[in-house]
Amino acid sequence: MKRAVPLVTGQYYHIFTKCVEGIKIFGNDRDFRRMLNLIRFYQLKNTPMKYSYLDNAHKLFRQEWDDDLEILLRQGEKQVVILAYCLMSNHFHLLIRQSQDGGISAFMANVLNSYARYFNIKNERKGPVWIGRFKNVLIESEQQLLHTSRYIHLNPTTAKLVQRPEDWKYSSYRQYINLSREKDVCTYKDVINLSSREYKDFTEDNVAHQRELAELRHLSFD
Repeated sequence: MKRAVPLVTGQYYHIFTKCVEGIKIFGNDRDFRRMLNLIRFYQLKNTPMKYSYLDNAHKLFRQEWDDDLEILLRQGEKQVVILAYCLMSNHFHLLIRQSQDGGISAFMANVLNSYARYFNIKNERKGPVWIGRFKNVLIESEQQLLHTSRYIHLNPTTAKLVQRPEDWKYSSYRQYINLSREKDVCTYKDVINLSSREYKDFTEDNVAHQRELAELRHLSFD
């Protein structure tokens, strides 16, 4: 059996995984929001408690916990840094930097296990939710990083779920082009040196090409 290559601290990776049997893992806004909160929360190396405990405590006292989470993220040490993300109905992509040894593996284990418990309880099911271990691709240049971020953000248009990438609420693209009014999930401005206008042009100029490539790949497997 081939052993997984250890992920290197300080390096950037494209991380992706999908659910078993093609099930729709994110069925509504609440599901997508749950995963985004998990991604934000488990960036921290040392969390004060499990996400589910914190979430239930805030529900009990009818409090919004965004402000508390922002304090934790400002004060706590991060094991990973998120540069970009896109959540689709049955899979998701991340562009991520490992800040601590073992950080990505610990982060992904927490996120995937927590969401699997939530999904199984909600749907009264048992068994695995995700297909094996997550996949990773090492980012080896600034150009590769930039193009990977674009590939991630174009997933919804490539799948023809929306006409424009900014119409998909569950990716970091709206943050990149200054349309998002929500709390920032990603930290990327010291790495991707394009203005919001430049990044928008760079990304949206490639919509048709990425769709064509996806269709060719699909035809090659038919």
